[in-house]
Amino acid sequence: MPFPPLRARTASIALTLAALVAVATPAAKAQTDGPKTVAVVAIQKYSGLIGDIDFLGNLGGQVKSGQQLENLLKLFTQGQGLNGLDKGTAWGAVVQTDGFDFAPVICLPVTDLDALMTTVQNAGMIVSDAGDGIQEIELPQQSIYVKNGGKWAFVGQNMEMLGNAPADPSKLFGELTGEYDVAVKVMAQNVPDMYRQIAITQLQQGMEDGLERDPEETDEAFELRKQLVTKQVEQIVQIINDSDEVTIGWTVDETEGDTSLEVTYTMTPGSELARMSKTTGEATSRFTGFVKDDPAMSMIVAQEQNPEAIANQREQFEQMMDQARVQLNKEIDNSDDLPNEEAREVLKEVAGDVLDAVQATLLSGKIDAAASVNVDPDAFTMVLGAHVLETAKIETSLKKLAAMIESEPDSPTFDFDAETYQGVRLHHVTIPVPADEGNAQRLFGDSLEVTIGATNDSLYLAAGRDQLDALKTAIADSAAAGETTVKPFEMVLSVEAFTKVAAAFDDGPQQPMMEMMAEKLSLNSENATHVRITGVEIENGVKYRLEVEAGVLEAVGAAGQEARRAGAGAGF
Repeated sequence: MPFPPLRARTASIALTLAALVAVATPAAKAQTDGPKTVAVVAIQKYSGLIGDIDFLGNLGGQVKSGQQLENLLKLFTQGQGLNGLDKGTAWGAVVQTDGFDFAPVICLPVTDLDALMTTVQNAGMIVSDAGDGIQEIELPQQSIYVKNGGKWAFVGQNMEMLGNAPADPSKLFGELTGEYDVAVKVMAQNVPDMYRQIAITQLQQGMEDGLERDPEETDEAFELRKQLVTKQVEQIVQIINDSDEVTIGWTVDETEGDTSLEVTYTMTPGSELARMSKTTGEATSRFTGFVKDDPAMSMIVAQEQNPEAIANQREQFEQMMDQARVQLNKEIDNSDDLPNEEAREVLKEVAGDVLDAVQATLLSGKIDAAASVNVDPDAFTMVLGAHVLETAKIETSLKKLAAMIESEPDSPTFDFDAETYQGVRLHHVTIPVPADEGNAQRLFGDSLEVTIGATNDSLYLAAGRDQLDALKTAIADSAAAGETTVKPFEMVLSVEAFTKVAAAFDDGPQQPMMEMMAEKLSLNSENATHVRITGVEIENGVKYRLEVEAGVLEAVGAAGQEARRAGAGAGF
C-alpha cells in the first residue's frame, strides 16, 4: 500500500464515490449499450433478520423483539403480517444507470404477490392496476409502482425505473449475504463519467478557493503550498478514476454472540493505482514482543512499501515535509510561551531533527511498529517499539530540550545513556506529577517514569509503573521471536480495562452507569470484552474489519437498560 496519508485519502474518496451514488439526482435520459449496476444493497432472508433483531433486543432487555415486530406488522395488516413474502430468500435493492439517470429498484422475493398486495391494502393503502403487470400504491406524498417478476416483486418510484430491473437478482444478493447480514456494494467504475467529472471539478474548485495567500506567507512558502496542493489534487483524481468497488458489510454472529463490520476497497485491476499500492509481500515485524497477552490495548502495524510507489511519491512527500517544517517554524515564531529567541531556535532545531527522522523512515519504505498498554485504576504502563532511522538526531534533540528546560522549576530530570540493554541505548526521564493531580498520582505515583531507547534503526518508548522491566522484557521477547509474519494492521482494545478506569475516575452523573458496565464486563466468563480492528491486503485492494465481542455488546445492552430505568425514575 502507499504512504499512510494516501491510504487514508483513498478510503475516504472511495466512500465519497459511494455517497455520490446515493445523492445524485436524475438528469436527462440517454441511450447507452444497456443499464449498468452501480450499487447493490443486500439484506439476509427475513427469518434470519428477525433472529438478528431478537438477539440484539435481548442485549438491551427487550426479549423477543423480532416477535414483537411481527406482531406489530400483523396489527397494522389486519392479522396478515407479510403474507406472500418469501421469508427464506435474501432481498434488497439495486441501483442501475443508463449513463445519466440513476434507477433504484427494491427487489422483494415473493411466493404470492397478490397476497402481499392484499396485505398492503389491509395496511390502509390504495392499490390499483397501472397496466403491463404493474400495480400502483398510493402514498401520502407520492405513488410507488410494483412490477410482477414471477418469484420477485420489483418496487420503484416510477414505472420507467422498473423496465430494466434484473430478471433474477438472487445472485447479486447471494454474493453479499453469503458473508454478511446486511451489505452495500458500490461499483465505482459504473458511476457515469459526468458525475465523476462533477466531483473532480468541485474538488479542483475547492482546492483553488482554499489557496488564498496568507499575509504572513513568504513567496517561497506559498509556491511550495501550491505545488503540494496540485499534487494532492492529481492523486485524488487518480483515486476517483482507478477505484473499482467498495463493499460495506455488517454481520451478527448469534452463536459466538459478537458482531462485525467490514469495509473492502478494491482498485481497477491493472491500473496505475493498483500497481503502486501493492506491497512487496507478507507483512513481517521484529517488534512482536511488544504485543502482550490480553493488555488493555495492543497495536501492530507492518508494511513493506512498493519501491516504485516510493519513487513515484517521493517529490510530493518531500514537499509535504517541507511544508510541515515551514508551518512548525511559523508556529514557534508566533508562540508567546517561549521566553526568548534562543528557545525558539532550539525548538526549530528539534522539530527539524525529528522531521528528518520521520522523512528518512517513511522514504525507506518500511513501516514496523508495535505497542501495548496495561491500565487499571491504580497503575498505567505502556511500551512501544518502532522501526525508525536517523535516531541519533532524535537523541540529540532530547539533549537540546533537556538543556533548555533544566533550570525551570519542577522540570523533568534526564539521565542520558543510563544503560545499554541488548544493544539498545536507554535514556531515563522522570517527570514530577503535581500533588493536586489525584487521578494522575493514582496512575503513575509521585512521578511519571519514562525510558527512551534507540539503536541505529529502532526507537523505543516506555512509561508508567514498572516500565523499565516491561520494556526490557519486550525487547528480549522481540529478539527471541525475530522477524515474524503478522497482519499488516491490528489493534485490540479491552473495553473492560478502560471502563474500570473510567468508572473509578468519573465523579459525574454517568458514574453509576460506568460502574454497572465495568461489573457486567468483569462477570463475562469468556473474557469476550474486546474490540478488535484489523486490516489486510487483498487482491488489488484492502479489507478492514471491526469486531465487537459478546461481552461488550452485553455490557452496552445493560447500560441501555439502566439508562431507561433512570429515565423512567426521573419521569421521562
